[in-house]
Parts: sequence; C-alpha cells; structure tokens
Amino acid sequence: MILLPLSINQNKIVDTCKGFERKGKKMIYTSSNGYMFTLLNKDAEIGIRLPKEKVAKFMEDYNTGPYYSNGAKMRDYVLVPESLWAN
Repeated sequence: MILLPLSINQNKIVDTCKGFERKGKKMIYTSSNGYMFTLLNKDAEIGIRLPKEKVAKFMEDYNTGPYYSNGAKMRDYVLVPESLWAN
C-alpha cells in the first residue's frame, strides 16, 4: 500500500496552499474554513469535492468516475486520476 508516501506528498502540496489544512490520522483529508474538500481513502485514491454543476464535466474531461471511501459513494466527490497527481 502506498498510503504513507502519498500522505507525505499530500503534506507538501497542502503546505504550499494557504488556508488549507491536512487533517486526520487514519482517514486523511484536507479542509478549508472548516469544510472538508479532499479525501485519501484506504486504497490510496484521492477524491475531491466539487460543486454539483462541475462533477459531470470533470468526470467526462478526465475519464474518471465517482469517489468511494470504505465502500460508500461520497456525494459530490470525484475520483482524481493519478495522471493529475503531479499537476
């Protein structure tokens, strides 16, 4: 499982973004103004919460689908493809 290296990379990303906080120990997530907007699940997949009107376009543009965490579909979250992680 690549969870640890990915969480370390996530820390570097979050550190460069003012107003974002990395939270969680077992379920790693980021928040801004108290609102969670990204998740890292046990399968080392990243999900991002988007406005409802942007979800379908993101999934189409990046050939991805909905985001699942612990088997549950997360409403308004989409799976971020690995091809975008470095961007």
